[in-house]
This record gives sequence, structure tokens and C-alpha cells, in this order.
Amino acid sequence: MPKPNHSLSTVFILILVLVYTGYYAWKSLVPDSSTKQVAGKSHQNVYVVPVKKKFSANKQLDPKLNQTNSIYQKNLDFSSDPIINLMVSTKKYFGCKLHFTIQNKPEIDNSREAHFSKIQRTYFDNINTECEKLNKSRPELQLDQNIEQLATSQSLKSDTWAGKALAYRKQPLTDEETLDLFAQVAQDYPDLISQSMTRSVMYRLKHVNQELHSLIKSDDIHYRTKISHFGLDLMACELGAYCGSSSEMMVRYCMAEENFCVNDFITLHNTRLSQGVKADIQVVLQYYKNIYKVLAITK
Repeated sequence: MPKPNHSLSTVFILILVLVYTGYYAWKSLVPDSSTKQVAGKSHQNVYVVPVKKKFSANKQLDPKLNQTNSIYQKNLDFSSDPIINLMVSTKKYFGCKLHFTIQNKPEIDNSREAHFSKIQRTYFDNINTECEKLNKSRPELQLDQNIEQLATSQSLKSDTWAGKALAYRKQPLTDEETLDLFAQVAQDYPDLISQSMTRSVMYRLKHVNQELHSLIKSDDIHYRTKISHFGLDLMACELGAYCGSSSEMMVRYCMAEENFCVNDFITLHNTRLSQGVKADIQVVLQYYKNIYKVLAITK
């Protein structure tokens, strides 16, 4: 009897589960682009009819990516805290890390062919090409090791309160601690805004979900969830998070819907969403700016 193939590590399997679970979860939340608008319900028609444009094979990643150095503790760029540094790096370089993690895995290539459209495959092929170039020109980034490191980040020790609050999920946060975390992340680490909301389970259940329901005039929980993501990501981009094609947010959006396979989130917001949806996003954006104390930062 042939020996079982252990080439896929436990970490790799978890990554695949995460990626494809995220893909199908988002796919279930995204209505078909051809859905017609129903009078009085702006959320029924979520997308502007897409203009068919060819993806530029020469499109470069955001120049801001070239400002980064090693993520390792000996040479930290984003934070003196190695946990925060690793999380920020993962958010910024997610497309590259995913590429190097699953490259040379034919079973993944076959799955991608089956589940992704030509537009989606082209989008990721262009990211992969740029990531290969970046990895060769900046080997100190060690992009091909980042996901493995993230999965084993327990070996890294956080030396800040924010790092510990973001990393150690077994310890619930009080409402006061949650709001403190929101404010610090918005001011210092906008790339981790979505991470901070994910971390704050109890606060979301007690406050955010109910308050968003009262703000968004829709009983469709899928729609409210989608608008919540849009608003949170828009705030992060406005505060300086990297929102280009290789970022975690854009990889997630492109996996969910081919019409979202554009170069950055601001372009997605401006050209792929209907006016009614953008109006709802602005309501949610103001709510998030309030609880993240963004208005205090910008004054």
C-alpha cells in the first residue's frame, strides 16, 4: 500500500480551509451583479454594471510596498512589537504570502481553475508575477515564509498591550479595553482595523451588530454584514492602510466577486458599487469613525 502523502502540512491545510471558506462565505453574501433594483430597497442593486476592461499585465503593485523591510524582530518596520509587526506585514503582503504558500501545488491550481473565473485568475497571476519580482529584489522580506510564521506566532512574544490584546483571543476584552484598542489601532496601525473588530467578539455582539441594524435600513443580515466590511475597510484605507491589489482585503474581495478584481479598494468603492450602497457605507463609516475615535485623530 502506498504511503500517505504528507506534503501538505497541517498549517497549509488550515490556510486552504481559511481561504476557500472565506471565498464561499463572501460569495454567499454577494448577490449576482445582474440583480435588478427593487423600488425602495437600495441594497437590492449592489453593483454598478461593470465596464469590461482588460487587466493590464504591466500593472505594478503599489510603490508603498517597496518601502518595507524585514518583518523580523532584528529589523522591524511597522512596530517594535513583533506580533503587531507580523500582523501588519501579513495584511499588506497577503497576496504574496498566499502565492508562495500554495505555489507548485497542482491540486490547488486545479481547484483555482475550477472555482475562479478568467478575470480572477488573471488578477492573481499578475499579483504573483509582481510578488516573484519583489521576492527576488527584496529577499530580506522572506515573503515565502510569512504565512508559516503567522501560524506559529505563539513563539513570538508581544511586548505591548495592543499586541497582546490582538493576539491572545482566549482573554476577552471589556468594553473599555475594546474602545482603547480601537483608538490605538486607528491611530498607529490602520492595517489592523479589521483585525481589531474581529478580536472584539463580545463588543460586536453587545453593541456593533445592534447599532448597525438600526443605522442600515435593511433586515437582510447578509447585506448589513457586507456594508459593515465595506465601511470598516474604507476607514482603514482613509487612515493610511495599504489597500492595493496584494492586500488581504483586496484578495478577499476578488475571490468573492470578479467585478471586485480592481487595483485598490478606493477604485472598487468608486466604480463597482451603486449610489445607494455607497450612501449606506457612509452612514456606517461615520459610526466606525466615532467608536474608533478617528475624528479626534484628524482634528
